[in-house]
Amino acid sequence: MLKCRKKSKVYDMVQWFKMGDHPDVIQDPDAYNGLCKMCGNNRRDHGWIKYLYQGGYVCPGNYIVDTGLGYSDSYKPHVFHETFEIIGEK
Repeated sequence: MLKCRKKSKVYDMVQWFKMGDHPDVIQDPDAYNGLCKMCGNNRRDHGWIKYLYQGGYVCPGNYIVDTGLGYSDSYKPHVFHETFEIIGEK
C-alpha cells in the first residue's frame, strides 16, 4: 500500500473565542440558553460559519483556518493540533 502526507502549505488561522475574532464567524442563528454537548459552554457563546457547501457551529476555542479557496474551516483544538503546526505570523 502506498503512503502519502499532506503537502506543506501555510494557512492564515485564528483561535476563536468570541464574536469579532474572525470575520467569517457570525452569531449562531439557533443560539439558546443551554449547554453545548460538544464543549460544555453556553450555546449563546457560540458562532456559526458557512463552509463551502454547508455551515457549522463554532465552539469557543475552535481554530478557524482560511483555506485560501474562498471559505474558512473550523477545527476542534485536538483535530487542529493533529493536522496543523502553528508557525507564527507571516
